This record gives sequence, C-alpha cells and structure tokens, in this order.
Amino acid sequence: MALESRLIALNCLIAEQSAMDGTLASGRTPDTPDAAILVYPRDDMPGLFEIGDGHHRVAAAMRRGDTHITAQVETYADDEPYKPPFYVFPSA
Repeated sequence: MALESRLIALNCLIAEQSAMDGTLASGRTPDTPDAAILVYPRDDMPGLFEIGDGHHRVAAAMRRGDTHITAQVETYADDEPYKPPFYVFPSA
C-alpha cells in the first residue's frame, strides 16, 4: 500500500449522502479525532477524493469548524467508487 500524506480541503472529499448524514447524526466522537483519514483519488472527478476510512474524523473536523483535514492518499483509484447522491461538504 503506497500512501502519500496531504492536507485536503473538506470540499474536495466525496462521501455518499446517506453515510455522511448518518455519521453526523450519530454524534459519535472518534477515538483518534486528529488521525489522518484514508482517501482514494477519483479518476472520473479530478481533484476529488473518496473517503475510504475516517467518516467520523471528518465529522469531528466539521464540528470543530476545520476547513482542511490530514489524509493518507492512496496512489490508485478505488475500483468500486461511491455512487451519487454525494454529501456536499462545506467550502474551504
């Protein structure tokens, strides 16, 4: 697994609407809120990244008012990308 660590704007993330709505509604606080999330680049949507792991950490960042999050970026695209509708993240 080849990973690159980057700071990514929240509005460059992709998550399924229902998954992110459920995560935000749960109010759950992650055990490691500042740990990097895992994302995959989208071949069909240049500059956007699909959340592979860390939905609760993204929700925690949003609650803090953060505009960016540290992510480990996979060097390959997900072979089963999320399908719309997508959650609309706040602009940076």
